[in-house]
Amino acid sequence: MMSEEQKTPYEGQQKRDIEPANVPSPDNKSGEGAKILGFNLAFFALYTIGGNIAGDEGLLAAVFFAGFHFVVCVIAAIASRKWVWLLAGLIILVIGLGTCFAGV
Repeated sequence: MMSEEQKTPYEGQQKRDIEPANVPSPDNKSGEGAKILGFNLAFFALYTIGGNIAGDEGLLAAVFFAGFHFVVCVIAAIASRKWVWLLAGLIILVIGLGTCFAGV
């Protein structure tokens, strides 16, 4: 036990564990964001590959699909209030523009 001179000013109070404020709750599904990103990238890959196989008209259609896909992701981000949808849309836009400029 502690002697009188070693006692802390908080001796009468109960010591509590402090939890960080940004710890996700157990009911928050941490893999949900990865699934949303994965499905969006898979869908993007499907219509981009299809556009490459179809030729020049197919590539033009893939560009329009990528633009539409971005708009849908932005609307989904606003409606669901989840930033992962906006991130998915931005990734689609960046990769889509990258493939266009690369001439793939």
